Amino acid sequence: MICHICKQDLSEDLFSPGFLKYSTPSRHICRKCNAERCRLGNKKNPERRKKYDANYEANHKERCKARLAVICAVRYRGFKKQPCQVCGEKVDVEGHHLSYAEEDWLTVVWLCPVCHKGVHHGTVDITGIKPYTAPPAAGRWGELIKVNNL
Repeated sequence: MICHICKQDLSEDLFSPGFLKYSTPSRHICRKCNAERCRLGNKKNPERRKKYDANYEANHKERCKARLAVICAVRYRGFKKQPCQVCGEKVDVEGHHLSYAEEDWLTVVWLCPVCHKGVHHGTVDITGIKPYTAPPAAGRWGELIKVNNL
């Protein structure tokens, strides 16, 4: 497949499934070019990005709260990121929530970006992988959760 922007002949897995499904072959854009196009678009029009972020937060409150809970637990409570539980990669590991219920905010499966995308696209199976859980919040951090209505 040829990318409309960089004009390189690339394998199909380097293209977003959305572009393959909804664009004509002459307009296919590879993931790398699409990421650069989005980055430049956000830089040119920061208000549009702020509006998108606000809309996302309004429509996905539980996801945002769960994500923030993990970020705070890693940053302030010593909840340690682990290597990817699928491939073992140690760089840029992300927490994948199995549930966004409040009691599961700090229960995650650690995945690298490639495996994480695979889980969401259905190409990586994480059934049978034991998730990590942060210890219960106590002291100041537990109070912050209540004060900020997390």
